[in-house]
Amino acid sequence: FNVLKYLLRRLSIDDGDYDAIIRMLVETFAVFLTSIKVGHGPEKKLPTVLFQLGTEADRVEIEKAWPPICPADRNHFELRFEFPFGCPSSLAAHFAASAHALGICVYAYINGAIVLLKDSKSLIFARFDEEVKHGNENA
Repeated sequence: FNVLKYLLRRLSIDDGDYDAIIRMLVETFAVFLTSIKVGHGPEKKLPTVLFQLGTEADRVEIEKAWPPICPADRNHFELRFEFPFGCPSSLAAHFAASAHALGICVYAYINGAIVLLKDSKSLIFARFDEEVKHGNENA
């Protein structure tokens, strides 16, 4: 929010207009709302420019938020999509960013997000993997 005020500092904008400007930027996908910077505090969505997120996934942080074996008191949801003819570079990042709106983001990078849903026991890991490892295709 303060970054937005700084960027628009040369314009004559009333403080009450910033919420409408943020809504417009979210609706046009220029920014998205995330709780990633708030951490474990109260749920509050902050406007974030997509490319402020890190470009590389931190495997240690991912395993903390999304352990290889799902704990008994949690639910993990994972959907996989394949794009055999490629994927536009911004599509993956925008897909991951859209997951932030589903709950509290516990970890995020440019092509992925781990989001704790409002029931506080279900996690979604939205991510784009460049290489898809197939199982027994020829079996």
